Amino acid sequence: MKPRFFGITTKKNQKWATYQSEQWRQKTISPAPEEKAPAPFITISREYSCDGFPLGELVADELNKTEPEEVLPWAVYDRMLLEKIEKDHGIQRVLLASLTEKTRTEISDFFTSALDIRLIQSSIYRKIFTTIRALAYQGHVIIIGRGAAVATRGLKSGFHIRVYAPAEFKIKRVMEMHNLTSEKEARSMLKKATQKREAFVRKYFKVNVNDPSIYHLMINNADFSCEEMADIILAALKISRILEK
Repeated sequence: MKPRFFGITTKKNQKWATYQSEQWRQKTISPAPEEKAPAPFITISREYSCDGFPLGELVADELNKTEPEEVLPWAVYDRMLLEKIEKDHGIQRVLLASLTEKTRTEISDFFTSALDIRLIQSSIYRKIFTTIRALAYQGHVIIIGRGAAVATRGLKSGFHIRVYAPAEFKIKRVMEMHNLTSEKEARSMLKKATQKREAFVRKYFKVNVNDPSIYHLMINNADFSCEEMADIILAALKISRILEK
């Protein structure tokens, strides 16, 4: 099977996400009379060239088959959808307005304490992290990358996954993905991309993204296909009972 690399938001997932945003809007019109226990959410962190969005969508698809119709469907938030929320003030405002005042305060307090005071002044990245944590509070989301596991730490309804692979596997994928013939060029590209990703999380949260203690589950992409990894994640979710909380 041809490997599926970086996912682009599909029409099916866009439909799920659009439905979620409509439910956020409804909450602002008719807020819930009482605060409910947080719904589950999932984050998927991956090394460069490992499966991300396709894996998330497979998991979401299976979860949506078993959820009752009245329950908010699972949606996958990749970089494209996250950037759409970050840049669209209307969506961002509805997302935050649908949260309780207590939750909005918690989000603000979390980033004030978790981030370097000089860095949280950057409206761009504060908005990114606020969006991720707000989505996690809403639940039934699978967030790909962007330091989501770290940005949502402390939330007990989350399940965090790290997808990794040996260098040889990743180099081969980079070569296929970018139609490269030079292994040296692919190795250089992989190194730069890896350093950039790791530096992003380290800069804002002073955390090593490779630290296994951050995650509930780590999977070697070289040993398992995207479909097999989805099966492993679904089994782990069932064992953890995170979906029952």
